[in-house]
Order: sequence, then C-alpha cells, then structure tokens
Amino acid sequence: MKNTRKNYIAPEAAVQKIQQAKKTKQPVYIYAAIGYGKTEFITNYLENGKYIYISCKDDHQDFSSIDEKYSAGKQIIVIDDVWMLNNQKLQQ
Repeated sequence: MKNTRKNYIAPEAAVQKIQQAKKTKQPVYIYAAIGYGKTEFITNYLENGKYIYISCKDDHQDFSSIDEKYSAGKQIIVIDDVWMLNNQKLQQ
C-alpha cells in the first residue's frame, strides 16, 4: 500500500493498475459502493498533477469547458459521482 497525504493509505493494487493505465494512456473506471474511498483515492493519486475534475452532483455541470481546459495541458479528466446522473433524470 502506498502512503500518501493526510495519512491516507492507497491500495497498492489500485495504484499499480492506475500507473499502468497512465503509461498506456488508457481510460480508468473506478467503481465501488458509496463511501469506499474512490474520490479520496483518485484525488490523492493526482494531488500534484494537472487534471480536470467534474462532479455530476452539480445541477448545471458545464461540460463545454472541457475542450478549453484539455487543450491547456490538463489531459486527465476525472468525472465523479456518475450515479447522480441517473438520479437527476429520475427527479425531473
């Protein structure tokens, strides 16, 4: 396990998989039940890197800014709380 900021201990298997995906420029989909630390893991892993963070919790998420941010050197995009998309559609 990798020890990172705030006494967070990242699972070594997850770190190895994300490092391999980064080397091969492959997308990564991290999934688990709510509360298992997915967001904490990825924010710790990317702490000092350039990345775009989008949370689907926001009611009016502006995805149009992705192109601008991506071209500005942020080539990693984190889309969090994807489960909220379905909930928002159900509420409408």
